[in-house]
Amino acid sequence: MPISPSPQGGSSSPPQGIGGSGSYPINTSNAVAIASGVTRFIMPGGQGQLSATETLVEGSVPVNGTFKQIEVRVATNANTGDTPFTLRLNNADTVLSVTYGNIETGVKRLATNVTATQGQTYSIEVTTVGAGAIDDMFITLEFEPS
Repeated sequence: MPISPSPQGGSSSPPQGIGGSGSYPINTSNAVAIASGVTRFIMPGGQGQLSATETLVEGSVPVNGTFKQIEVRVATNANTGDTPFTLRLNNADTVLSVTYGNIETGVKRLATNVTATQGQTYSIEVTTVGAGAIDDMFITLEFEPS
């Protein structure tokens, strides 16, 4: 069951059943190309919502918990440099990050715990370096309420 973020710092309600045991996926898909040499922020749970301004696409953590994993699938990558995908909490990078190299595609995942408290903002940052765009991405964050 996904956590529904609300953009622009609004509040969001936990999904039914949250607060019990178990983890919940937060899925994001994006078929919009991200050009080279830019930083973009993606709304967790959104569909193709990109912004150069993080506050326009942030979600709000509805309950205390732990982000446990990030998984990214990239189908199209013409970028000649590294492209990290990073979970951000309160406008700061966390250790949940995976990086795609020169024209690399496929699925990457990293499992490590990042504690989050109710009301913190979160987003996914994508920074492209090099020439060429990256496109057709699917991102999943795993969140476990405490």
